[in-house]
Amino acid sequence: MQAVTVTDPSSPSAAHTPPTLRGLPSARGRERDQLFTSIVGILALTYAGFALACWWLDFTLGSLLSAAAFAATLALGLLRRAGVSLPWISAAMQATLLMHATAVAWFTGGVYSPTLGWLALAPLPAAFLYSVRSSLYWLGGVCVIVLLMYAHAWFGGEGSMGLNPTDLMHWHMGMAITILAAQIVMLYRFQALRRQRLVQLVVRNRRLQAARRQLKANEKHKDRFVAAVSHELRTPMTAILGLADVIDQSEGLSEDTRDKIRGIQRSANHLLATINDLLDYSQMEAGKLQINTHPIDLHATLAGAFNLLKHRARQKALDCRLDIQPDVPQWVASDDHRLTQILVNLLGNAVKFTAKGSVVLRASVDAELPRSGETWVLVLEVEDTGAGMTPEQQAQLFHAYTQADITIARRFGGNGLGLSISHGLAQAMGGDIRVRSQAGQGSCFTVRLPVQLAQPEQVEVSPLGLDRPNLSMRVLLAEDEPINRQVAKLMIRKSLPAVVLDEAENGRQAVAMAATGRYDLVLMDLVMPELGGMDAAQAIRQTLSAPANSVPIVALTAHTDRDVWGRCRDVGMNDILLKPYDRNKLLSTIIQYAPSAS
Repeated sequence: MQAVTVTDPSSPSAAHTPPTLRGLPSARGRERDQLFTSIVGILALTYAGFALACWWLDFTLGSLLSAAAFAATLALGLLRRAGVSLPWISAAMQATLLMHATAVAWFTGGVYSPTLGWLALAPLPAAFLYSVRSSLYWLGGVCVIVLLMYAHAWFGGEGSMGLNPTDLMHWHMGMAITILAAQIVMLYRFQALRRQRLVQLVVRNRRLQAARRQLKANEKHKDRFVAAVSHELRTPMTAILGLADVIDQSEGLSEDTRDKIRGIQRSANHLLATINDLLDYSQMEAGKLQINTHPIDLHATLAGAFNLLKHRARQKALDCRLDIQPDVPQWVASDDHRLTQILVNLLGNAVKFTAKGSVVLRASVDAELPRSGETWVLVLEVEDTGAGMTPEQQAQLFHAYTQADITIARRFGGNGLGLSISHGLAQAMGGDIRVRSQAGQGSCFTVRLPVQLAQPEQVEVSPLGLDRPNLSMRVLLAEDEPINRQVAKLMIRKSLPAVVLDEAENGRQAVAMAATGRYDLVLMDLVMPELGGMDAAQAIRQTLSAPANSVPIVALTAHTDRDVWGRCRDVGMNDILLKPYDRNKLLSTIIQYAPSAS
């Protein structure tokens, strides 16, 4: 089955930019056009001033040159408005400016001309319209022209003088006024463009802030959607797994029927694992992934994760080994559930992609790092002799929905989330995951986790186990789904036949039945019509009289959000039983809250 990606067209992920940012013009391109228009206007006015000054001083050639430059500049501006490419138009304008400045300087005394200042300003537009490298090219051209004029005069050359000597004073003054006027106009125009750009930045920042708020709202919608879908999927999984377990426990089944039932269980567990992966990934994206640190038996956790995959490895005739070094502590403070999740993902991939050879889970302590008090660095290595990976495949390995080869999903299955989730879990636990691999020669994943030494946890184990035929107690099950009530009844009847199970279809009915004070335990579903489980629990605690208001209440929920669990505690619930629960979890919960006299 190929992976299918479903995208909501109304969400930001449906396009490269959020809807509030679509249609924003290119600020850089708009500014270049405005600068070009401003420079065209300033140059046109300057050329007109040169032409008038030359006409007043009877400098006919200068008037013609300035008039030609004026006409060429206006023509270039019109060509740009007609859609001609800006780089070509800008280059032509710069060349026109350079030729005009050079010609006027040459015909008014060469290196002695006051127009040399105008020539020195000629590359200025390039500084605004081109890259630094292009601007340096134009500056270099002006330097070459000035040096040539200087060399011409140094070696005795005579410069042309299109002005009468008596008019040089007027020409100097006219040049100074023209250049100063051009600079003043340019200053004010650029200041106006700067203010305009600041306004545009403010508008753009407001749009970005609106887009950010929209993205955060969409993220919340996505989280709610994932949580709702998870809840709706996990709820029927209670019935599927529960009924399959009840049937599997039945006597007199043929081996063929039992194999089919176990096939249903395997498929349902696989679906549940996929649901959990999607939920974990969503929580990691939202930064809500929580690590529950408590004393754990590290050796037992490693052996448990290893044993989950050992049978599958032996079916493929692989040499599967668990190697725990002597210096690895037995009791540490960590999250055994998350640690098992990481190891099962890594071991599962190792077994999946190894056709022959071995899979090894190796545990050690980093002896090179100094141990800070009771904090050690645990090193877990999952090494295989499988297909291995290229450097390109390793670079994409921990990305979500990514597998090393596009044919992997078809050949081996999987959703591409396992390694991404394992990497996120390791980081949430304060560590990391690294990979060392070579195509055709296997891979080695190394997990490094900081752990603290802990004292052994005292766990009381009932000597009677889960079969308590003489356990006498009365349990109220508040559940609106008839199939889930049936599953719970079948599970309890086999191992706890003396337990009386009463049923309520909604929270309001559960409160009324709990008011009789006959019950030793209430199993309360959270999502029910008329009155939800939290409101019903709160009503029992606050409105009923003793002893009915002190009955133990266990929440039944498919919600994995710890905020929901916290609210359950706040309204007075004693415990949480996560759906889909199996027979052992349900029975152990009931036994845990059995009256001490039983």
